[in-house]
Amino acid sequence: MLYLSKPIGLGILITAYKGNLFDKSSNTYKDMVSTMTELNDKIAEILIELDIKTATDITGFGLLGHALEMAIASKKDLIIYTHKVPYFKEAKEFIEMGIIPEGDYNNLNFCKKYINFHFDLSENELILLCDAQTSGGFLIAVPPEKKETFEKKAKEKKINISLIGEVKKVKNGCPTVKVFP
Repeated sequence: MLYLSKPIGLGILITAYKGNLFDKSSNTYKDMVSTMTELNDKIAEILIELDIKTATDITGFGLLGHALEMAIASKKDLIIYTHKVPYFKEAKEFIEMGIIPEGDYNNLNFCKKYINFHFDLSENELILLCDAQTSGGFLIAVPPEKKETFEKKAKEKKINISLIGEVKKVKNGCPTVKVFP
């Protein structure tokens, strides 16, 4: 089971903020700062307690870039269902306005070479999945037998986790990330 512990889109929000598209009094600013200042220590404690060893923080390479690193390191395929990935709705709006960090394009160009997309995504949707995060969440592979306990402990610690996909054995070739709707 593949979980994400924070919504994506922080890099886009930061770029929009630097461009004065919202101010400190806005809910967008408050949500952005709240997410960035939320430490990953509570989720890390759960991973240690449950002996879950496959996780990475989502930072400069975006969700898809870090997922690809995880797939290669674990020698597994990662399946991501885009409709399950949490994101800041304002980030999508800013992408539509062309407010996109340059690094996101680099991430996108890299990911397009190595990730299998099993349906057509717009470039804007891809950009969001490749958005570099500042103080992003964890991408966590939880064994199915630990799923229930992991979810229970996350709820007890008031951590909003999202089940965004699954981990599979590699059938043919190299490990990769497969993206579905």
